[in-house]
Amino acid sequence: MTMICVYACDKPVPSNLPPMNYSDLTGQQISFGGRADVDLDGDSIIDVRFSTLLVGDPLAQIDKEKYFAESRGGCLLPLDTNDNAPRMNLGDRILAADFSGHSWLSAASVELVQKVKSAPGSHHWEGKWAGSNHNYLPVQVRKNGQPYNGWIELSVDSMDEKIILYRAGISKIAGREVEAGF
Repeated sequence: MTMICVYACDKPVPSNLPPMNYSDLTGQQISFGGRADVDLDGDSIIDVRFSTLLVGDPLAQIDKEKYFAESRGGCLLPLDTNDNAPRMNLGDRILAADFSGHSWLSAASVELVQKVKSAPGSHHWEGKWAGSNHNYLPVQVRKNGQPYNGWIELSVDSMDEKIILYRAGISKIAGREVEAGF
């Protein structure tokens, strides 16, 4: 609860935003080989799963440690034509309809980042979410055919090789625009 106040105090909360349900994800960390499940609306159904996968390319002699976010159940993620999800900043608008070249898709899996290892001790990070620091993954939960918009705050820590989840928010009112982090 304190964390939410710290962020809200940096920028006044716009009065036109719907009431939100917030989840403290307590800095859950997803290292390679791990996973974390997020229930956004408290109905005991997993809405988003964060997971990893090793992909080896023996011909190129490289390994890729991939980190994913996957929508499950009635949850949707906004993907562009290259299957990328937008990396949003505090206050960015999340619309109920498709937006900025992204379409809300169910059963979506998005690669957030990957660690590419090309030789012993040699590696680099790639992906739209590389270097993320308290950015927001937009999400949408469908209940009775109605969209409830929200977000998950996360960072990618390339030094310690993990994704860190901080908190999530989901609108209490269907069909309403929300702002990332509020």
